Amino acid sequence: MSITVCEEIILLTVNDEGKLLRWSEELAVRAAVAGASLIDLAFRGRIDNDVTELFIVNPEPTGEPHLDLALKYLAGKGERMPIQTAVYDVMEVAREIHALALQRLVDRQILAKKDESFLWVLKSRRYPPLSSVIQQEAKLRILSTLMSDDIPSSEDVALISLAYETRILELFMSPAEIERLSARIQEVGNLELIAQAVSAVISDIRTASPILFMAPL
Repeated sequence: MSITVCEEIILLTVNDEGKLLRWSEELAVRAAVAGASLIDLAFRGRIDNDVTELFIVNPEPTGEPHLDLALKYLAGKGERMPIQTAVYDVMEVAREIHALALQRLVDRQILAKKDESFLWVLKSRRYPPLSSVIQQEAKLRILSTLMSDDIPSSEDVALISLAYETRILELFMSPAEIERLSARIQEVGNLELIAQAVSAVISDIRTASPILFMAPL
């Protein structure tokens, strides 16, 4: 299986010097990690959803430690629930998921841990062969999708929506660029129901705790 959406969300927060520009304690990052984990589980056939509810269809482990933690924790909450409730539930273990996903990126030889930094191993920004597939870095795929009329993959739809809602896009796009491409961002983001639920959760949190939601850029 290729690199997960959750891992790619985290990679979007790693700059060229290996510094994490967003931390696992931030509510915005926890929401992004939770939403990405749910989307990954859906891609792997462990959960499914309709327009309002999410339900577990296969509790078997995926083999990815960070996703298996999310699945196990979610299964402990019940077999069926509103999508937003599922996002809130997985946010409770998002810090642990974040740590496991970072370690998985090191294990995949995409990042290398050095002191408090996570340095890029591949300067070409193409991920190592996984299931005989080489992937272009998420940032480049996002920019390519937003600046074209191409139909994005399901993974890229999720990445764009989550990165926009959690302001991760602002780490590599200027406010002017985001404003100029806002119609395209909304068009792409509206294709993913779980990402929409994350957006609703983020809106709730931002309204209730605007100061705690995220540290300044």
